[in-house]
Amino acid sequence: MMRIFTLFFLLSGLYSQICLAQSESSKTIFAMPISGVLGTTGSFGEIRSDHFHSGVDLRTDNKIGKEVRATQDGYISRIKVSPVGYGKSIFIDHKNGLTTGYGHLDRYNDQINEYVKNVQYQLKSFDFDVFPKPYELPIKKGDLIGYSGNSGGSSGPHLHYEVRTTNDQRIINPIPNFLNIVDSIAPIIKSLHIYRIDSESYANGYNRKVDFTVFKTKDGYTINSKPNAYGKIGIGIDVFDRLNYLSTQCGFKSISLAVNGNTIYTLVFDRFAFAETRYVNSIIDYETQYNSGKEIVKLFVQPANFFSGLRNVIGNGFISVVPDSTYHIEIFVSDASNNTSKLSFSIKGIKPIAKHEIKETKKDQSVFLSYKLNNSIINDTFSLSIPKNSIYDNLYFVYSTKMLPNFKYSPLIQLHYPQVALQLKADLKIKAINIPEKYQSKALLATFDKKQKIVSAGGEWENGFVSGKISSFGKYFIALDTISPEIIPLNVRQDLNMENALSIKLKVTDELSGIKKINGYIDNQWVVFEYDQKNDLIQYYFDKKRLKNNMNHTLEVILIDAKNNENHFKCNFFW
Repeated sequence: MMRIFTLFFLLSGLYSQICLAQSESSKTIFAMPISGVLGTTGSFGEIRSDHFHSGVDLRTDNKIGKEVRATQDGYISRIKVSPVGYGKSIFIDHKNGLTTGYGHLDRYNDQINEYVKNVQYQLKSFDFDVFPKPYELPIKKGDLIGYSGNSGGSSGPHLHYEVRTTNDQRIINPIPNFLNIVDSIAPIIKSLHIYRIDSESYANGYNRKVDFTVFKTKDGYTINSKPNAYGKIGIGIDVFDRLNYLSTQCGFKSISLAVNGNTIYTLVFDRFAFAETRYVNSIIDYETQYNSGKEIVKLFVQPANFFSGLRNVIGNGFISVVPDSTYHIEIFVSDASNNTSKLSFSIKGIKPIAKHEIKETKKDQSVFLSYKLNNSIINDTFSLSIPKNSIYDNLYFVYSTKMLPNFKYSPLIQLHYPQVALQLKADLKIKAINIPEKYQSKALLATFDKKQKIVSAGGEWENGFVSGKISSFGKYFIALDTISPEIIPLNVRQDLNMENALSIKLKVTDELSGIKKINGYIDNQWVVFEYDQKNDLIQYYFDKKRLKNNMNHTLEVILIDAKNNENHFKCNFFW
């Protein structure tokens, strides 16, 4: 056994040396993807909704059309076009075993654009995901590959830039080894929070989370009091980073927690796999984030949090406080440029003085779930199957069913609370009531968003049930989508002369299930309508190579939603 461990550490050390050498060599041969002084508006590993940010967002001065260039020799190995996510994106494989990615592009260079158009017309689809052969689209360092934009799920013009390992597609922090970013500002710590971990523990006389204001001194950060505590507790902080000359808030690279000089928790964002990204919901205080939007990073680990960025964790990062003891706490936070901030304070252990909080739950409304097991709840109304390691800790799961006048096709099913996160999707089936046969294909699972708006959770009719996969707990019921999507022409109408227009624009919306397919035809020939989902916009750009000009044309747009409701728009125009 000792030989196996020795071999493991030797291989680990060799791997680290190889990665370091690769990074150092890459640092000298990588070009910058955009010109000028680079600034980031989003950092690697930054906390986002249900995911860690998988690259860095490079500033383009809130403008579209900045030249984007390949950072190293290679070939385009993947082109993905989508109305969500990265929008128009390119991935380039390099000989050193790395892949670079460029997302939210406005458009490609002429060669790539023609390649993309050919694929779209072949597939008759705006969105696609293809993997060109190495000889099809070779690239040299510094080649123009496209122009920065705001496509996909972007909230403003910028370039999303990634570095991945080619073989296993693990995302690597590009700073500082692949991007030259000027940053001399250390992370800013906003607040401190102490959590009770079990029913016996408390802090400052409370058996709940206790919040502390943080202030800066010449030696770092501290708080203006000395908390007292008893039992098992955890620490959390609210922190962000800022770059020189920029007002945007970014994330940190690493956090470590030391108690009496011993490190018991470290979180590092240097690389991770896409499959790990939802662990963000266990890294943060998910309940607080859901309720208020405040992002508190927990410096302790739930049992089913297997994120690879957690290092040197001892005792899950918990602090066991006993009476008549003092615990010196140091929290170090660093950014990608290795600027570091420190928060220091002490906790005094005292004897128990608080009454323990007891929550009573009716036995017929709850069931104990183990995170280690596949869990199922089955009754006459619904069935719920939760894969093992989908909940981050053991849970007394609360559920109920209610027949209410506003819910015609099923009871309202309460599945615990949306403030408790799911790592993996759960299978939900709800028994349908009084759905006419002609509408059964229109049935879906529905829930409520944070504004209490009814939204689709997907799902299909199946033998008297509607079944689907859900990614969060909350209230669910069966709804029908029988309403066709809406099409509103923005710059085209019957017999309009469009010879001076660059494109045809239409607004498209769907009430519930969402738009599934967009088909546009000019003179009965399929044409590409680009879909900007966040702005409910579809757009056909006039293409002289594929469409004759100086003549009358017929236009037809067919919109299909996820429940196959259709709408058509037709008109004639001159171009």
